Amino acid sequence: MASDEQNDSVFSRFCENVSIPTAKYLTSKHNRKVRIVTWIIIIIMAGLTVYQIYERSAYYCTEPITVTVTESNEDGGVMPAMVICPPGQFRASLAAARVYGQVDNDNRGSEHSDLFNFEQHRDTFISQFQRTDINFTSADVDTLIQELKSISEDLYNVPDEELSKVLDRLDNMSASLQDRFPVLAAKLSTKEPIFKAMIPLKADNLTEITDSDGYAKYRVLNGLYDECAQTQLYIYTDEFSFPDWDRAIRYIMICRLGDYYDEPDEIIGDLTRFATYARLINLARPNHTEVVLDCKWYNGEFSASAQECNVTSVWTPFGQCFRIAPKEGTNLSSASPESKTRVDVLIDTLTAEFPDALTTVFFYSQDETEFATTNGGIEIEPGLRSKLMIEQMRQNIRAAKNCGTTSLRHFKSYSKDKCIWEKSTEPIEKECNCLYDRAPNYLRDAGEEIAKMQADVSYNASLNFCSMYDTFFCAQNALASDYDCPDDCEELQPEVGLVIYPLDPKKVRTRLSQRFDKTVTKNMMALSDYGGFLNAPGSEQLDNLLSELFKAHMELISIFWWKNRTEYNEPFYLAWFYAPDIERFNDIYNYFNFSNYVSPSYAILPFDFDETLFDQDDEQYSFFKELILGILEKYNTSQKDWTYSYSKESMEPFYNSITADLEAAKSATDQFAELRLLVLNKFVEEYTKFYECVTSPPDTLSECYATYMCQKLISKDYTRIMTTSSCSKSDQFDASKTSFDTDKNVANNYVPISICDLEQSLQLTNIQNVTTTRFSPITELKYWIEKLLQSRSDIDGDFSMWQAPWGIYTKWFLEESMPIDPRTMTSIARALTTHANTSDVFKIRNYYRDGLPTREHLKKVHLNVWNATERLISPLNNLKEC
Repeated sequence: MASDEQNDSVFSRFCENVSIPTAKYLTSKHNRKVRIVTWIIIIIMAGLTVYQIYERSAYYCTEPITVTVTESNEDGGVMPAMVICPPGQFRASLAAARVYGQVDNDNRGSEHSDLFNFEQHRDTFISQFQRTDINFTSADVDTLIQELKSISEDLYNVPDEELSKVLDRLDNMSASLQDRFPVLAAKLSTKEPIFKAMIPLKADNLTEITDSDGYAKYRVLNGLYDECAQTQLYIYTDEFSFPDWDRAIRYIMICRLGDYYDEPDEIIGDLTRFATYARLINLARPNHTEVVLDCKWYNGEFSASAQECNVTSVWTPFGQCFRIAPKEGTNLSSASPESKTRVDVLIDTLTAEFPDALTTVFFYSQDETEFATTNGGIEIEPGLRSKLMIEQMRQNIRAAKNCGTTSLRHFKSYSKDKCIWEKSTEPIEKECNCLYDRAPNYLRDAGEEIAKMQADVSYNASLNFCSMYDTFFCAQNALASDYDCPDDCEELQPEVGLVIYPLDPKKVRTRLSQRFDKTVTKNMMALSDYGGFLNAPGSEQLDNLLSELFKAHMELISIFWWKNRTEYNEPFYLAWFYAPDIERFNDIYNYFNFSNYVSPSYAILPFDFDETLFDQDDEQYSFFKELILGILEKYNTSQKDWTYSYSKESMEPFYNSITADLEAAKSATDQFAELRLLVLNKFVEEYTKFYECVTSPPDTLSECYATYMCQKLISKDYTRIMTTSSCSKSDQFDASKTSFDTDKNVANNYVPISICDLEQSLQLTNIQNVTTTRFSPITELKYWIEKLLQSRSDIDGDFSMWQAPWGIYTKWFLEESMPIDPRTMTSIARALTTHANTSDVFKIRNYYRDGLPTREHLKKVHLNVWNATERLISPLNNLKEC
């Protein structure tokens, strides 16, 4: 009986813990009927499991899958067509001219707007909005426009004492719109980006702005000041000519919102553009002439066999791409390795505004006119020559029961990719009641309307294109995910090898149109307003060049800094520079308190001599000099009848004398008591270490000499025209080889370090051949500053040593000459800003390339300053040691 109870207990625990969901009902705590039903269910499920195992095993054994691989070598084949898909469909740099610039009644807007940002990064924002459950409609935007117009009117009319309330409304709106309209939210903020627009050359965390990331940091800070801020801060300044944000903020926000009595600008203008979304996406796409610059189809080895390509626009899941095929009538059947059949395509990647995307190439059969493939493309790196070689064609044939077809509305032939594209986008037209630009029938249905818009941008399309709200919200919710698309019964896929070569500029140049340079410059200037040149080929090299220019600029500002201005005594850099012909604080001519902008040749030193510092009474220094000479005289007297050996007997008289002087100094009360006690206390402390080492075994003399003595070296300072001495200390000192007992010269050249320090503090100068003159270190420093920095420069005799770098620097910063039209000037200042473009950088780089006089002058900037300051090292060190 006990055994049955034990077994029942084990069984109950098993049922309670086993993973079978119904097993817990088999325990004795449930009634009999429940346990019987549970057993029946478990037996039925176990039986079904056994049956499924049997059925699947029988199917596998009776109907095996057979894969047949056949390789065949063909003497020739048909050259496939290529489809080139540019990285991104929307080009913000094309929008202003094509979409808005040609419409007289279009509301003005900025280059940096949420609408442009949304469309340029459409997939990213759609994913973000879905993840954060964000949605807005045209009615929401209209309400926002009306509220901003009301605020714009208040900014004009409210008195100063009530302005803060209006600014608070703007800040509250900025915070609430951050997740939906990030660009708009940033423009609505009334907070000052940087105090007085001053960027310190050394940040609070002691990280130099001139480090490797300095230029990147500056571009971010520079970008915080838009045109409205720069314009108004030029007008409203404080008593030191610094930008006064508090006085300018009312007018900055009026500028950003738009003139209430005129057409809306900036923020309100950006919001009104949401209504023109359909026109924007249809006209701001690049056409085939902007992507494919040149194309040649070769059917033979010689250039005479080259023919123009047939480039046509095709619609794909990516949007508009371009099909490369030969002209009609070209014989394609002879394509073989021996025939040298190839296609040579020159693609323009400079218009690519998408830093993380590349142009992609797909291969298709020549008779294919419908394109739906989304994978397997070959990415083309910009600025390089990419050679694509079709190494073999792979044909996959599936068994009839494993593949199939279905009828499609928008395609003549079937493929699984076409089916997925059509079935997934099919519900959008019905649920959103608009034509979606990523539907397969878009170009077929809208092509005629798009052509009319391109011919006349004021044309109002009759088709109901999807609005921004339809595209970002309704269409995404309507996309189908449940559809039946059988696998393809036959697939033909090329295996392509990719080899990359450097691009030959000479060969490329001959294939470009005569107006290409002007077109590129124009495009790059437009592109710079929508993200700069940072996405162009070679942008890393250009960025490195600008980083070098920026670092040199920061170093030169530090060198030329006007140090005696108490209101800004530490070097800083303003977030932007004004035009050079305007005398304001952050004009380059006036930046260092140099008001004469006609010529920099009259620039004085960047600091004034403080007469109380340089021309002070030498009474204290005279006492210091006499005190040091007195100690040295006692030391030399103690060595008068010396036996050339260090011992307690020879060192004790001098040691007792200086310690007695120290004790007397502790009780002195005259005007030099503090200085006397400081000098004696320090000297006695250092000399005592040497004395105790020599007189207190077990230290050996070699260890004492190595630790507390040095070799006195005499040298000639040809720059300062004088003899100087210095001390060299060695960690290894062999007393047996250093003949103090027999060689007096050796004894004179090896002295205690404490004695050498005293001698160096009174270096004998030889200025103007007056050997007895002894200047105090501070007076000597003043002499060399006046003598060296004001001497004539070897660059230009009209400049002093100090003035010459300043003159070269201002020319370098502004470019050697002032053009008639200041708008055409390319300055270093512009090249360093967020609005820089490649044309600016190329001009500056060419102007200062190696071998040109301007480059040599730029090198001499640092050379001149180095020559001047290098001669000050010695007097500066003397001053520091004292």
